[in-house]
This record gives sequence, C-alpha cells and structure tokens, in this order.
Amino acid sequence: LYPALKKLCGDNGHGYFSWATQAAAAITPSKFMSAIGYVEMWSAMFMLISLAGTGSRGYRVPLAELSNIVLLTLMAGAVYTHMVLQDGHFIPPAVLGILLLVRLATPAPSGRKAKKGSGKAKAETKEKEKA
Repeated sequence: LYPALKKLCGDNGHGYFSWATQAAAAITPSKFMSAIGYVEMWSAMFMLISLAGTGSRGYRVPLAELSNIVLLTLMAGAVYTHMVLQDGHFIPPAVLGILLLVRLATPAPSGRKAKKGSGKAKAETKEKEKA
C-alpha cells in the first residue's frame, strides 16, 4: 500500500508526501472560509427556491432534502470546530443544526386539507338527509 501511495502522491525523501504539502499550501484559510460560505449560500438558496411552491403540496423536494443534509453537515463541522477551539461560539450552529435535523425528521405534509363545512354544519346536513 505504501509504494502505491508513494507513486500516486509523490515522496520527497523526508518521509512525507509532497502532494499533501502542496494541497495544504494551496488551501489557505481565506479560500476555505470563502468556499464554505459559498456552499452555505447556495444550499440555503436551493432549499428556499425548491420549497417555495412545492413543499406544501404533499411531497418532499429532493433538492431541498439534499440542501438540508449539506447544511446539517456544515453545522456539525462548525460545532466541532468551535468546540475544539473552545471559543464559546458553538451555540448558533448547534441551534441551526437542531432545526435542520427537525426539518429533516418531520414527515412530509399529507396534502389533504379539511373541507369547509365540516364539524357541526356537516352533522346538521346529515340529520336533514335522514329526515
């Protein structure tokens, strides 16, 4: 396994892979934060757009579900990061993650709406029909 990794990633002779150091040099914190921000923004936009007209019709929208899972994963990563850093800023992503988890676990609406005239008026019409 090691020779295969050595061939794939390259070895500079010091016991570590040169590909890993090149990737670490290319991914700066500002680029990483920017990429995470774009993923959050697009996931939220896809969730809102796909739920705008179809979420209340009784079925789940796959794009909204995928966006929910992506955002839930990002919030779990944010909670973990803030817990490791011990900076105390883990509560907002934790709350958002819980809300996303509840949205994911909530079943789809049935799509059936109660008809007007149900209840007391409906019972009165049944009595009139019997008489």
